[in-house]
Amino acid sequence: MKGVLEIPDTLEIYRGDNFKIIELLTKCNALHLWQVPRPANTEARIAAVSGVSQASDTNGTPTDPDSSIKAALKAGHAAAERKVSAIQDTKRDLKSRLAVVEEAETAVLGAQKAMEKSDTALLQSLMSLLAMDNY
Repeated sequence: MKGVLEIPDTLEIYRGDNFKIIELLTKCNALHLWQVPRPANTEARIAAVSGVSQASDTNGTPTDPDSSIKAALKAGHAAAERKVSAIQDTKRDLKSRLAVVEEAETAVLGAQKAMEKSDTALLQSLMSLLAMDNY
């Protein structure tokens, strides 16, 4: 009909927006931005960082919202530092184990070469004995 305004299917518009939102949520999830600590742990860490007693009437929650964010960031940063430290310790341990394996491999290869030389010398001596017997 002429003069009738066509309204786009809003459901299709919302689906497109939902895909964008889901894509963004997936990216955030890949960055581990959704790892929120439990409230009890967060309150204790905030209280420890801000110096407020857990038994106070504020339950360890600072009045400044920025300080709670800072405290949560410090707690997350400390956890990340512990993970990095553990990874570095594991890396050092694996490097030392690799060095031991490489030394063992070198020793085995050296022994293998020595055995090949002794086999060659034995064959040569047997050949020379056979040659002497034939003359």
